[in-house]
Amino acid sequence: MLKMVNPIYLLDSELKAFFKVTDMDETLRRSLEKRFFNRIVETGVQIELMRYLQDEAHNYASFKPDRSIATSLTYCLLFIFVRLMNDLYDKKK
Repeated sequence: MLKMVNPIYLLDSELKAFFKVTDMDETLRRSLEKRFFNRIVETGVQIELMRYLQDEAHNYASFKPDRSIATSLTYCLLFIFVRLMNDLYDKKK
């Protein structure tokens, strides 16, 4: 469990830099954003899986207009889930 804590903190920092939800030094922000995109490419986050999950979330939300408010948050959470699961599987190899 402790081995997964560091990737979670790192991902949290990268997402905060990417979405600009916290104030931080601009050099640090750019560095974290670059690391975020490099890790996506390096780890081979499954883009096809992400597209499928996003399509399904969109289809689910389309049945009720009230649900559409949460789609962007859902996409973000799905991305985090897939990325952390990918990290977990890489550690088990």
